[in-house]
Amino acid sequence: MAEKKKRDNKVQVCQSNDLIEAIYEEGLTATEHKIIRYAVAKINKSPDQFPNVSFTVLEFINAAGLSGNSYHGKVKKIVGELKRKQIRIKPREHDWGFPWFKEIIYKNGMVHITFNDLIKSYLIYLSEQEKYTKYAFATIGHMQSPYTIRLFELLQQYAMIGHRKIKLEKLKELLGVKGKYKEYGHFKSRILQSVKKELDNINVLTFTFEEIKMVRRVDEIYFDIKINDDLNTAGNVKEDELKTFSEKQANKKENQEEKMTNKTIDITLRISLKDETDK
Repeated sequence: MAEKKKRDNKVQVCQSNDLIEAIYEEGLTATEHKIIRYAVAKINKSPDQFPNVSFTVLEFINAAGLSGNSYHGKVKKIVGELKRKQIRIKPREHDWGFPWFKEIIYKNGMVHITFNDLIKSYLIYLSEQEKYTKYAFATIGHMQSPYTIRLFELLQQYAMIGHRKIKLEKLKELLGVKGKYKEYGHFKSRILQSVKKELDNINVLTFTFEEIKMVRRVDEIYFDIKINDDLNTAGNVKEDELKTFSEKQANKKENQEEKMTNKTIDITLRISLKDETDK
C-alpha cells in the first residue's frame, strides 16, 4: 500500500477552464486522472515538447507524494485503457469526444505519451488566454476517489471567488455519473459527502454545500469554498472577471436598497394621503 510523503507544490497543473469543465465520456479511475494531470504538468513546464512527454513511474509517485511498489503494476495495466478513453469539450468547436492521447506506452518503468493535437490549445501558453485553473499536482496525489479529483478541480476554478453554484444534473455530468443516483439522497451520501470527507482530511481546499430546491426537488448545489493552504490560485479567475463579479454584487445590493427605499417612501406617502383623507 502506498504511503504518504510530504507534499511538494513545485509541480503545477494548469488547464484551460474549458478543459476543467469537459465531459468524460467514460469514467476514469483516480490513478488514470493522476497520470493525465502529471503528463499535463510536464507539458505545462516544457510546452515546446508538445505533444511528447515521458516520465518514470518512480518520478510520478514521488511527485504525488506517495511511496510503494504497487504503482508499477497499476500504471502498466491502465495505459491501454487510457488510450481509448475520451473527453468532450464544450462550447468551442469540438463538441464531440476525442481521446487525450494519440499514444501511451509503458516500458521498463517508463511512461511515454503523445498527446492528441486537439488538446494543445487547452494545455499550453494559457497565460495568453482568458481563463485557466492552476494547482499543485501533489494536492491530488493522495486522493482516492476520481470524484474527489473532479470536484476539487471544479471548485478550485472558483477558489478566488469563494463560492460556486451548479445545476444538479450538470454536476452529475461533470463528475461522470450522469443517469446514475436518481435518488438525490444517494448522490448526496455517496458522492458529495464522501468527497467532502476526503477533502476535509487533505485540508487544502474544503467546502460546505447547500441544496437549492425547485418544486420540492433539489435543482442546484451551492458550494461555499475555503482555501486552507497557500496554493497558487493566480490565474484561476482573471482580475477583471473578479472585478466584474464584485461590481455586479455591489450593484445588486444598491438596487435592493433602492427598491427598499422606494417601497418605504411609497408606504409613507400612502399613510400621509390616508391621514389627509381622514381629516
